[in-house]
Amino acid sequence: MAYGVPYNVPIITMRNLSVNGEKIHVELSVSNLIHLEKMSLMGQLLSGIVHELYQPLNSMALICQSLLRKIRTGGPADENITGDLRDVLAHIERMSDMIDHMRFFSHKNTGGKSVVSDINTIIRRAILLTEHQCTTGNIHLLRELKENSLFVFCDSILLEQVILNLLSNAFYAVRNTKREKRYIRVRTKKKDKNKIVICYVCDNGTGIPAEYRYDIFTPFFTTKHPGEGTGLGLHLSKKIIEDHNGTINISSTPGEGTTVRVILPLAE
Repeated sequence: MAYGVPYNVPIITMRNLSVNGEKIHVELSVSNLIHLEKMSLMGQLLSGIVHELYQPLNSMALICQSLLRKIRTGGPADENITGDLRDVLAHIERMSDMIDHMRFFSHKNTGGKSVVSDINTIIRRAILLTEHQCTTGNIHLLRELKENSLFVFCDSILLEQVILNLLSNAFYAVRNTKREKRYIRVRTKKKDKNKIVICYVCDNGTGIPAEYRYDIFTPFFTTKHPGEGTGLGLHLSKKIIEDHNGTINISSTPGEGTTVRVILPLAE
């Protein structure tokens, strides 16, 4: 994949910034901006990730306590203990997979690492990091992923970052409504005739006010409260998708919700 702008080229320059009374000059490259946004997303998702790790830890503690009791009292048949140990190993594997994925995702991307990947798998990984956030917010996260694999030529980490950003925006919009039934729907669709894959992220949240429609992809533009976003998410998402020879578009009705469509070419 050929990127439209090399990752080491500064795209935003900030001059005469004052830090502790000293004037500084800052240049931000695409790579730095993407990493900044990625870390912001991880920070927003941290409580849910901690919960996902805490659950298996708690289960493992209970199993180990049960095993100790069995050993002290003479214990049951060996196969029961074996089953308990298998459960512990399964929890360890789940935690290990999640930690490995977080380390891989949070690593600073240098670009150009494109391979044929299943977009449904990428979406499932993003959902793994956001599902608890939706559950605790009483928001239904609906998955309508096409059963067959949908292969695209992509940098899977960058594409996952786009999906995470869209899910984060949808969560923020839905969280601020007082509907009884609140949802975020993620759907994939294949169009063989056009040789494209479409990923939809839909919500029944607050929608985008008409006066902001032409600003949503502008860098540093945000309607979120301070500390809840960098204002870079949609701008970088658009760039990432366009660098993958795709498009991203948004339709929204104030007070009813928003639909984001990510369109990518199928891998040849």
